[in-house]
Amino acid sequence: MKKDIIKAFENLIDHPFTIIQMSDREKFHTGLLQYALKKYPILYKLIFDIDGEFKSELEFKSIDLYIYESSTNKKKPYVLVESKFKTGLHFSKTKNGEVKQIQKYADKYKSASKGYLISLFPESENLKINDHEFIKEYKNISFTGDILTVLERILEGDSKEEYPLLDLWVSYLKELKIIIDFIKQQQLKFLNLNVYNNNKDFEYYSDKLKLSGLFENYRLNLINEEINEAIREEKKVICFEKKNYEYFSRIDNTHGNALLHYEKKFKNPPHKDFISYGIQWQTDKIKFYIRSKNKKVNKIRDEYLSKFGKLLQDKVFPNGIDLKLNPNGKFKSISIHEHSMFEDLTEIPNKIIELLNCLEDIKTSINKNI
Repeated sequence: MKKDIIKAFENLIDHPFTIIQMSDREKFHTGLLQYALKKYPILYKLIFDIDGEFKSELEFKSIDLYIYESSTNKKKPYVLVESKFKTGLHFSKTKNGEVKQIQKYADKYKSASKGYLISLFPESENLKINDHEFIKEYKNISFTGDILTVLERILEGDSKEEYPLLDLWVSYLKELKIIIDFIKQQQLKFLNLNVYNNNKDFEYYSDKLKLSGLFENYRLNLINEEINEAIREEKKVICFEKKNYEYFSRIDNTHGNALLHYEKKFKNPPHKDFISYGIQWQTDKIKFYIRSKNKKVNKIRDEYLSKFGKLLQDKVFPNGIDLKLNPNGKFKSISIHEHSMFEDLTEIPNKIIELLNCLEDIKTSINKNI
């Protein structure tokens, strides 16, 4: 089993898509889907369950894949397709505040009949749509599940010379499916395989494919779901109002690195430029941070980070790493613990809950001058 996964990694690293540095590009895979729809129009029915004559455009009017009836000449979308290959859904800023990305598109295209989200892992965000006559919820389908299954069936009877680009795509998705299935099976258990006496082999190969952020994002979602479930049931978590839990945590991605953070606003900030504080986990570092309006408060902020970072570490991660202040910016942090996202994470939700409860315990002190 483990050697099969290593072999899948090696095949993907040697795959032409990886060699030309396109394998991790979201638009590339969405473009291949659009190419497949053009060559095999029956895929509109098999993938999106729509009857009739349809066409599609890539990256049209901000929609990743814009599907419309041939007779309408692009005037009205029939299916809105959002594609996520390396990251999850994010929120968009509008005049009414932050809204889910798919809600923003549904609001813009009130006449669209269906909405689809294509991803590699099941999306953890709620996909329900508000105030839309036709789209009540986006349907989540998978590149290595639904789409691969249909493509294999369609291409089975064709020769390799017919559409070699699609054959290459299927070969890539088949190898990737082996890895995706393993990650889903492991959940929060150890991912590294130790096949070559290297306890970071899975991490090493993931970096080679530039897909580490994708795998981290999935595992962070699992952790976040456990913590949010505890908040919903009012178990073990004392630091948050139940009704707003969805906006307390945020999973994001910067420079290909997935991150999870929990943030609270200062009620009575000890410095007028302090905005918020919280816990963030990115690139294997768990950090305590303070967000400010500008970088001019570094001295006093460093004092707060050092004092409360040490307190959090002593309570949750005793005998941990040496405390380290990270680079200056409006966001500044201090690293209090190091833990790879590819290692066993089964205890991490409880550790983060401990950190959040500690933040609640010190909220009075953190809102006062040192």
